[in-house]
Amino acid sequence: MFRIQRSVALLATLSQQNLAVLIRNTATPIPTAAEIEKKYNETDASIEGLFETGCMMYHKQDITMQVQTQLGKGNITSAEVPSATRAIENTRISAMQSSCGKLEIYSMMSCRQHCVDVYTSSKDGVAIRETKEACIQSCQDNVDQFKDSCAVEVSHLKTAYAQRAKTNSDTDACYEAHCRGFPAAQAARTEATVNGNVTSACTSRCTNSTVANCKKTCEGSCDATKMLACVKPLETNADGSVKEDPAAGFCKSLFKMIVGSSQFDHETLFKNLMPIAF
Repeated sequence: MFRIQRSVALLATLSQQNLAVLIRNTATPIPTAAEIEKKYNETDASIEGLFETGCMMYHKQDITMQVQTQLGKGNITSAEVPSATRAIENTRISAMQSSCGKLEIYSMMSCRQHCVDVYTSSKDGVAIRETKEACIQSCQDNVDQFKDSCAVEVSHLKTAYAQRAKTNSDTDACYEAHCRGFPAAQAARTEATVNGNVTSACTSRCTNSTVANCKKTCEGSCDATKMLACVKPLETNADGSVKEDPAAGFCKSLFKMIVGSSQFDHETLFKNLMPIAF
């Protein structure tokens, strides 16, 4: 995405003397176009991967950690986990909306000032004024486009959170219907492990019980086959691969939007915006 700009910048920094040295020095061959392409493709992929990892941590793992911390401290009950999760998610949606608005204002002010600074008065004042006005209009067009793109990404984030909440709710329904009251067994994904956890839990529960057939009744209250069949389509695709968290698609889309919006606009020679954290 930055390959052309980087390649040009690389060549521009080499003086004729430096180029001559490179040509003479066989130990330092001039990289081919394909080699430059490969290098920056790898760099771009690395940057994108790091961004998506951080984005997922912020929009998934960090939220889960905060909720689990509240649960561990006794500030919320298990029944309140969904509402506590939504509260954090709503805060992050609001923060992103606020960032979009701040960025629109900052970008327009900076871009407009750039137009004023570059297109100052000269002998041909009319032509300069018209060019400056065209430059400012270009700034406005860029900011309007960013505003629309940012609103789309906010909508993507809302959808990702809603999809995750639906999956979590459906998964909890599977547990409730087929293996209620066995959290360790619910976390397992093989019948042997589920049954082993249930047996262990029932052995502990029935050790001092006087209820007839306590362990048999306890173990019969969890159907590993039905529970696993219920959660499988929620967690895996038809080909058996694990489903991506809904936020993964949002993070990929957000990265592309930020990179695209950060390119230089050749009308103003000014970056359309300065990305900040969402």
